[in-house]
Order: sequence, then C-alpha cells, then structure tokens
Amino acid sequence: MANYYESSRTNYFLVKDIEEFTKELEMITSLRVRVENKNGKDYVTLLCDNENGFPFDAYDETLEDYIEIDWEGIFKKHLQDDSVAIITGTGSERLRYIRGYSYAFNNKGETVFLQLDDIYKMAQSLGTDIQKAEY
Repeated sequence: MANYYESSRTNYFLVKDIEEFTKELEMITSLRVRVENKNGKDYVTLLCDNENGFPFDAYDETLEDYIEIDWEGIFKKHLQDDSVAIITGTGSERLRYIRGYSYAFNNKGETVFLQLDDIYKMAQSLGTDIQKAEY
C-alpha cells in the first residue's frame, strides 16, 4: 500500500495586521507565512511545509491535545474587506486516487468549498456511465 502525499498552500491575500495574523498562527508549525509586496500592498500567503496536507488541526500544549483550527473564524477576524483567502490542496496515493480541494473565505464569515470529485456529479448531465478515476 502506498502513502498519501499532499501539496497545499493559500493564494495571496490582504490582512489587517500581519503581525497579529502571524501571532495567531504560531502554534501551527507546519505553515510558513510569506509576505510579498505587490503594487505597494503587503500580501500574505500560507505555505504548507509537510506532505500531510493543509493543517485543519493543531496540537495545543496547554490542553495537551489536538484542536480543530477554525479557519473561517481566523479569516473572518483578520482579512481586509474584499480580500479572499483560498486554501488549495491536491494529493495522491500513487495512481490509486488523486484528490483535490479548495476553500475560499472572506471576512464576513462566508465560505465556499469544492473538490475535484465534484466533477462526477457535474458529468451526469453528459451521460450515465461514469466510472471513478481510481482503483
């Protein structure tokens, strides 16, 4: 059996205060915060440093347990108006299966989600014999 490996990151987005945003993410050790100046604005991106995918939980030393990361709450608190943060990941277990997903967040607490497997439902308008790309 093969292992699942995932690459993941975010797009570039604007936050209200880079220092406060970075401080909130300190316990998530698998993420690197990168800042890039574009057109006079400091944009932030989150780069995932492991092959396990984007972190949706983190170890809390105070609780001595894993806690769920509330990305919707974090982005709601830190994103500038009209800026959208998008988490994207894709991975595979060799050719057994290939997965991908994206989440988009704004500072109003609104979120949209899609995954590559959504294509199977969408393809039903084209025909009825649809086999999955996996074994």
